[in-house]
Amino acid sequence: MLYLCSSFYLCQWRKGRKHGVVLVAIIFIVFSLTSIPKYPSWSSTVHHYEEVKSISERSHSPQCEAVQHLMFLKTHKCASTTLQNIILRYGHRNNLTFVLPPSGNNLGNFDQFEPFHADLALPLPSTFGNEYQIFAHHARFMENNIAEIMPRDTVYITIIREPVEMYESIWYYFQLDLRYNVSLPEFARNPVQYYFNAAGQHTKKFGWNPLMSDLGLEETDFTNQSTIEKAIKKISNKFSLIMISGRMEESLILLRSLLCWDFQDVVAFHLNSQPKSYYTKLTEIDRQNIRAWNKADNLLYHYFLAKFEKQVSEYGSDKMGKDVIKLRDLMQKWKRRCSPKLFPTLSRKDKDYCHLLCVNELEFTNIVRSRLWPNYGFRSRYRGKGHRLEMDDINLCDEIML
Repeated sequence: MLYLCSSFYLCQWRKGRKHGVVLVAIIFIVFSLTSIPKYPSWSSTVHHYEEVKSISERSHSPQCEAVQHLMFLKTHKCASTTLQNIILRYGHRNNLTFVLPPSGNNLGNFDQFEPFHADLALPLPSTFGNEYQIFAHHARFMENNIAEIMPRDTVYITIIREPVEMYESIWYYFQLDLRYNVSLPEFARNPVQYYFNAAGQHTKKFGWNPLMSDLGLEETDFTNQSTIEKAIKKISNKFSLIMISGRMEESLILLRSLLCWDFQDVVAFHLNSQPKSYYTKLTEIDRQNIRAWNKADNLLYHYFLAKFEKQVSEYGSDKMGKDVIKLRDLMQKWKRRCSPKLFPTLSRKDKDYCHLLCVNELEFTNIVRSRLWPNYGFRSRYRGKGHRLEMDDINLCDEIML
């Protein structure tokens, strides 16, 4: 009844407009009235756990080769900046090449839902090699276009988040209350009305199934159950690991194992987070409405949560427990070292490491750009070894640690 009323309202307001919009609303009525299973009904019959075995086997292998061809799809408001920092640090320290935009930190115009294509990236820095090695910035996933520029043995990974938590974070981070001129609970009661009556494409930004949009699903397919299922299967086949932001420590352990990196390589501080003190409290009905509106994201999340549980189980509960404690202790060590009290006593190498642990995404991107394209005139406050770290950066570092 919720979406029937909102769609009727939409049709009344849009009387005389193109029939296509009305058709989308009608389709949504039928789609949203179906029940939302805790897990997709088809997930029990389609399993693609080849990647699970590879993570498990690598975790017990005494020898493995570190992965240096990596595509990390940076999703919005899923703790992806924290993961990106890990990947940028590894690539920067090992002099790897990156796919980067000429400015800013987005490979594409998200206001226009632009999918990634090679023209969005800086040309290959031939001075440092003949291939791109790491892709780790915001982009709408377009498999064929990414495959054109990345090596064939590239490992694909990403991170996702529980849909209501993610939508809350997106709503307040991008100030969607100002875009739609309504509170989140009110929007959740009549999403069709507010979304389709929004003026301008930029107002719709991240307003409907933002996670599946990042992963390349078109808005016209958000109400097509069959297309959503096919898209999730395709994602499952392509991505070796899809981490869960609410299970960050286990995610980092699986990541370290998959990539055959060291524990110190996956040390991380929580970056680009926002306080929840000003969030409007949601009722359980509000949460159900948000899940119904973002049904494609909900299906995606529960499918990969089940797969993640399988990967953790295959890794081994005892081994996972020990490795989580080891990683946690290492993070605490660097939290102490990078504090303003101990920082002056550190070696230059450790000071540089602290800086890169805490530096924001835009500045880190500038650091990498200035290294890879030295003749393009890119500038960074941080020029590498021998440059003193600003105390402001240390204070920030002290504030953002896990």
